[in-house]
Amino acid sequence: MPSTRQASFSLWLSSPSVADTRSSMGTLLKVSHVWDLQRLEVQAVLCDPKATVASSFSIGDLGRRTHCKVQTIRWYEEVGLLPRPARTSGGHRVYGGQHLERLDFIRHARELGFPLDAVRTLLALSDKPDRPCEEAHALASAQLAVVEDKLRRLVALRAELTRMTDACSGGVVAECRILETLADHSHAHCFSLDHAGPGSIEGITD
Repeated sequence: MPSTRQASFSLWLSSPSVADTRSSMGTLLKVSHVWDLQRLEVQAVLCDPKATVASSFSIGDLGRRTHCKVQTIRWYEEVGLLPRPARTSGGHRVYGGQHLERLDFIRHARELGFPLDAVRTLLALSDKPDRPCEEAHALASAQLAVVEDKLRRLVALRAELTRMTDACSGGVVAECRILETLADHSHAHCFSLDHAGPGSIEGITD
């Protein structure tokens, strides 16, 4: 049997004034604070009656799902690649499924080496499915040419490093062919000049 205190509390919760207040607040705020997303799977959703707890998550959860650092997500927002999310009454970012899909797109494009401007263009194209894909093809072809050039430089670097290490007999520094080759800025000791030139190393490691 419930105690008198429990019965009184139940009557208070069911009173018209309390019920109206709870109903009004529910249309504006599903959850007012995020406690433990992984354990409770609860997320605050502000001023969006159509949003659901299952389709929204914090910036930390978004980062875990996409293997993307929180700082990087914020930076993508700053440069306009990722739409700014809604916020809870406590100021927490609230992301939805569209953010997840867009961030996955950005991450995949960056993994393939596309520069930010190209990623921005590709995102804009993906938002207009009826447009011709010639521009996307041109961007992909340009990136392929960049990769092929990097591969050519890497092959040249491998050949030069192999030649240098093979030429070194392991004697004293004064007779080290590796140091002699590196000190020759004219590249006269080099087997190939393909590894030389402005930005040769930077172009490979970018």
